[in-house]
Order: sequence, then C-alpha cells, then structure tokens
Amino acid sequence: MFLSWVTFRSGAERAAEQPLEEIAEHLAQAVRNQWETEVKVRRVNDPYPMTVRWRAAPDDLVESWPLLQATAGDWPGELGSVPEEWANSPAELEGSGAEITRVLAERVPTQRLLVLGGPGVGKAVLLSRLVLGLLHRRMTSAAGPHTGAVPVLFPLATWNPTRQDLYAWMAERLASDYPTLAEPAPKRYGQIDRARALLGRRLILPVLDGFDEIPTPLRAAALSAINEALPMGHPVVLSSRVGEYREVLYPHFGLPARLAGAAGIELRPLDAEDVAAYLRRDAGAGGYAADRWGPVAAQLGTTTPVGEALRTPLMLFLARAIYNPRPGESSHGLPNPGELCDTSRLSTRVAVDRHLFSAFITAAYRSHPRYPCRWTPQQAQRTFVFLARYLHRVHNATPDLAWWQLRRAVQRSIPAMVTQAMYLFLSVVFTAISFIIAPDARASA
Repeated sequence: MFLSWVTFRSGAERAAEQPLEEIAEHLAQAVRNQWETEVKVRRVNDPYPMTVRWRAAPDDLVESWPLLQATAGDWPGELGSVPEEWANSPAELEGSGAEITRVLAERVPTQRLLVLGGPGVGKAVLLSRLVLGLLHRRMTSAAGPHTGAVPVLFPLATWNPTRQDLYAWMAERLASDYPTLAEPAPKRYGQIDRARALLGRRLILPVLDGFDEIPTPLRAAALSAINEALPMGHPVVLSSRVGEYREVLYPHFGLPARLAGAAGIELRPLDAEDVAAYLRRDAGAGGYAADRWGPVAAQLGTTTPVGEALRTPLMLFLARAIYNPRPGESSHGLPNPGELCDTSRLSTRVAVDRHLFSAFITAAYRSHPRYPCRWTPQQAQRTFVFLARYLHRVHNATPDLAWWQLRRAVQRSIPAMVTQAMYLFLSVVFTAISFIIAPDARASA
C-alpha cells in the first residue's frame, strides 16, 4: 500500500511539472477534436461547402497599411509572418474559404485582424474555419511541429469589461471549457493555474467572436481592455457587425476606440448563381424537388424580397431545411419554395426572414420514417420559447446559456425534453451556417 502511495505521488508530481509546451499541445488536440466533431455531427460537407468570400474592410475602420507595416517591423522575429509574405496593400486581403488562414498568418503584417459583416453572413463559422486552419498550420510548421500559440475561440457575449479584465476572463473561460487547465501550473510559473500560465507565455491566440454582442455602453471599454491585455506584437482576431464597430470608432459622445494595429476584412453576400446551384443540388440536382426552385432562382441577385433575403448562409440554410427533402424523404407534402416569391404575403426582406425563422422548428422536427423524432414540432416550439424567455429574463438576452444552471429555471412540471432540446437552441445559428460552410483545415495551410 505504501508503494502504491509513493507511485501515485510520483505520478502526481510529474503531472504537476508537465512542461507548458506539452500542456499547450494537449489543449491543441482538445480544440481540434472539438471543432472536427462539430463538423462531423453537422454534416457540413453535405452536399458541398458553400464558398464565402470577403474583401478588405473599409479604410476608415482599420489602420493605414504603411502604419501596419511599420508597426510589425518593430517586432522582428516575434511574429510568425515575414515581410516577404506581407500583402502590399489591403486589396490583397481579398479571398475566400480556406484562404482565411493565410490572410491572418502571412498577409497581415501585425497578425491582428478584424472580421466584419452583417448578421448571418458567416462570421462565426469563418472563425471556426480559421481555428482549424491555424491548428493544421501549427502541426506542420517549418519552425517545428506542434509549436506556437494555440488558437481558441472565445464568445464575447458574457464578458463585462467593467467587472473583469480580458486576461482574467479568458483564463476563467479556458479553465471552464477545458477543465485540465484549471489545475496548478508548474511551480516555476508561480501560484497560478495552467490557463493563466498559457496566457502569460503567449501560448494562446485569442479569436474573439461577437464584439457586437457586448452591450453598447461597454463596447468602448471592451476595446480598450482588449488593447491593454493584448498589446502590439500579440496576434488577435476580433469579429463584429460593421455598424456596431463603426459606432465605437465614431461615437456621438466620448472618445473613439479601435482595435490597435489591426487590418480588416468584410464578408460579402453570397453569389446568386452559387445559391441557385446549391439549392438545386441539395434537392437532388434534377427532378421535381429541384425544379420547384425555379421561381426563386429567377429572383436571386435582384432587389426583390426573396432575392435580398437569400444572400446570407443563415437564410440559405433555413430555406434548404424547410423546402428540401432530407435523404429518404419525399418532397411531396413539403411546402413549395415558390411561396417565397409571393409579395402579397412577403412584401419585404424582413418578412421573408421572419417567415423562414418561424417555419424552421417545424421543419427541423417534422417526422421522418428513417429518423423518428421523440418530440412534435409543437413541443419543440414551446421548449425553445421557454428557453428564449429564460435567457432574456435571467441573462439579459445573451446567447450563452450554462446548461448546469438550467435546472434552477425548470419547474418539475416541465418535461425532460427541455434539457435535451437546449443543445439545439444554443447552437442553431452556428448549425445554420455550418451546414453550408465547411471548415477544411488541410486546405487552409
């Protein structure tokens, strides 16, 4: 028994003194498994990935290119990129799909990037694609495999910069999302946990998602806190809607704020021909189900309500889920997509958007002979309404729901399906876009 205790203690001591680089490698594996599992579960390559393109962000939202080059030149050897790979101008940031990894790692001199775009255009999933691409690049780096910072995506919706600095908040999120990082760091780093040690050694590359989800009065403070915690020489990615970021840069009152030393890209609407081909291919490429998209295809790329609505991955996914049959399912009995062209009912883009959102749950929970569902669309609708009201009342309408706290809000009379259906509610937006945009890590290196 004494020998067993000695063996256990020796093993515990070795684990406590595990090199930080080895801890970072274990984290990289966990992050990669996390996102690859999402890709597999959500069948993101079915029928094929929809290409998302971007252009350089407007000049008034980012630093001047000569300033970025001069700034990066002050940290020779600290950044992974080299001047020969830098873009010569913002125009060279334009790209699509897997190129996002090269944009950050090579073309942006400072490796500080703004990812801007409207609602539903695919920012969050493009960031997940970036994370997988950077992880693949890390594994095959010429400087040595399995070295360098680990990209980690942090949703910003729950961060309050007036109560907690970014460094402490990221450490808390890391320890919560990856529990082994809550364990003590090797003694030579002091009395801190592994998460703080990784951050302190710059072994985490923060990918900050959803700046626009931070409450308006806190956004300027948030940018200031980001610049303070992640100064020049520290790579970072920040996503936001364009208008919300512009408001902080050009406020009606107070001092302007911006992400220091950052270049930027802005996601573009989907191409009309790509959308038409995608919808028809998903419906079987030929036959009755695909032909039903004819009236809609004729209006894609126009200023009609349906033409405006089906320009984002989110709306495209909703339309696909509602009107196209699933494998083994007949299109007979499904609603006809031609109804989206009825301007007497759907006279504006907003009306089309609302129609698609309202029909989605019914489509997602419709019966299928091969995949029976435990719940009816009506049960699912009631559950999601309950969860939405809970988030609005308890969490100030933020989308970040701690599942372990849900029991407090659920009365005994609420069916057990609340907890199980919660997963779909939390991930519906990511699901909607990720069905269309596939993170191909290998292609991004």
